[in-house]
Amino acid sequence: MRPVVGIDPSFSGFAVAVASPAGVRIEEWKTQPAKDVVGRMKRYNRLVIGVAGILRPMVEQQMDPLVTLEHYSFNSKNGGELLGELGGVLRSELVLALGVDVVEAQRAERLALADQQQRVRELSPIEMPALPAVLGRRSETDVTVAAQAGDRDVLEALGRYRADVTRRESENAGRLRRCLWLLGVFRSDGSDYADRLEQWIRGRFRVPAGIELPTDPVGRRQCAGPLTRDYAILPRAWRQL
Repeated sequence: MRPVVGIDPSFSGFAVAVASPAGVRIEEWKTQPAKDVVGRMKRYNRLVIGVAGILRPMVEQQMDPLVTLEHYSFNSKNGGELLGELGGVLRSELVLALGVDVVEAQRAERLALADQQQRVRELSPIEMPALPAVLGRRSETDVTVAAQAGDRDVLEALGRYRADVTRRESENAGRLRRCLWLLGVFRSDGSDYADRLEQWIRGRFRVPAGIELPTDPVGRRQCAGPLTRDYAILPRAWRQL
């Protein structure tokens, strides 16, 4: 499989999606606004270095990556000239310095090339571990009391279980953030797939109907943790021990 790298050159959330034999990943960077030409070039350079860091190993290993890049935003009213400037610097690095194939595409086309359906499937939340027998035989209160009293068997079982649950919750939070990023892309495209993806996210991550799904960088970070934290699996009292 030829690696496909989709680039969304945005200042609010510069994102790179990579689909390769090793799997699928999405990386996102933010930079601070610049006040002069020197600051702008430094800002662009940081983003270009990040992209080059992903692509250069593929080039060196002769993996022949295909880069799909969002076309220039000719109708943009806010900062369109700066995005155009960034786009020029980025294209120069990709084509002249790295020598990769670049396809300019609209967002929906870019995501289709990266096989968004497969990407979404790979972002399904992972299951939580089973409750250890030594904990399952007791009530939540009994486990809490035993742990506070220093019961070694309970403490050891609870420690392993708590570490496993929180690790998986952290992984699921990252997966939810990436799903919300994809949802934002489809919404901005006006794609019919956005509604189906939202339903899939709500079903897989058990998001209540009354809770909005934010797609901006700050909103994604703020909601992903609480939405993937399951107090039925690991009660609050056990988390605080």
